[in-house]
Amino acid sequence: MPFNPTFTITSRINKAFVEIERIRVFLDAVKGKLNSGLLLAGNGIFQTEQ
Repeated sequence: MPFNPTFTITSRINKAFVEIERIRVFLDAVKGKLNSGLLLAGNGIFQTEQ
């Protein structure tokens, strides 16, 4: 049984998905930095207390 979608992913929807994915990757990176004790912010690197 082939998959026949009943919707169309438009350029606008695709752009929204891309933006959501970029934010998700950014938040994952921030969480990883926080877990390792470093937080990159702007031009500085701040050491978090452990």
